[in-house]
Amino acid sequence: MLQTSSCFEVPRVTQMAPDDSESRSMWAVMPSSSKELVEPDYASLEILFSVSPTAPMEKMGPKVKKIKEITFIGPKKSLLLSIFLKQFKCSNEEIAAMIQKGDSSKLDAEILKQLLKLLPEDHEINSLKSFKEEKTELANADQFYLHLLEVPSYQLRIECMLICEETKILLECLWPKAQAIRTACETLLTSHRLLVFCQLILNVGNFLNYGHHTGDAGGFKISALLRLTETKANQSHITLLHYILEEIEKNHRDLLQLPKDLDFVSKAAGIHFDAMQAEAGANLKKLLEIEKCLFLSTDDVKMQHAKSVQVGQS
Repeated sequence: MLQTSSCFEVPRVTQMAPDDSESRSMWAVMPSSSKELVEPDYASLEILFSVSPTAPMEKMGPKVKKIKEITFIGPKKSLLLSIFLKQFKCSNEEIAAMIQKGDSSKLDAEILKQLLKLLPEDHEINSLKSFKEEKTELANADQFYLHLLEVPSYQLRIECMLICEETKILLECLWPKAQAIRTACETLLTSHRLLVFCQLILNVGNFLNYGHHTGDAGGFKISALLRLTETKANQSHITLLHYILEEIEKNHRDLLQLPKDLDFVSKAAGIHFDAMQAEAGANLKKLLEIEKCLFLSTDDVKMQHAKSVQVGQS
């Protein structure tokens, strides 16, 4: 029989003193006939309020003390390197293999930059090389360094992968801008309306400068167009530009379509060519430095990366 819960206790009926009146206690007048007795359903009562016997607690064995991992890397750098390695979701051997093969499928420019900052320093390399115990006793970050050290010229390989990725990104950014500038230049060289417009300005200028050494010019610099607003008429608020526009509107209406011809020029005007040159020049400088390092490296590194760097340089 299961134990029952002891949350409710039935008080014991004490023996009444002989001199007490039986009428003063309800227990004394309780019916004794079995027909009048009120009996509960003991079976359901036992099911509802029984308590299962507690199983004896098994003795737990002694706690196994976790072996402390060995590391030759500082705490901060070790933490950063561990976080860095977790993003790949693959083994240290596979990461080292990607670097050796030049596989950038999981190594974009930002990741390669981070990796260059986390490369082992000389004292860490010396400590790892002199470690003679089981490699499994080392922390994960240290084990990654061991695999990395097995890759010949690992830092140069990473730098080659990075310059290739950066060059690709730069070309994707600069190429549309270069195309826009080229289209604008071709438009300026081939627009017939622009030629007629400039010829009109040249004739006006030669007429106004008649008798001077500039009165028989065969052409003018494009920067001279800025002076159209500086040349004032004898009437207030009227400049040479106003006159030319009125002349076009009266006698050369086809030139009113010139802004449409120069739509590509307007779009290219917002591109900073000097900034493009600076970015391309800085990238070219890096490529040349990597090329020098590759020239002094081993044959397998040359074969793997020389062509990519040469293509980027061209």
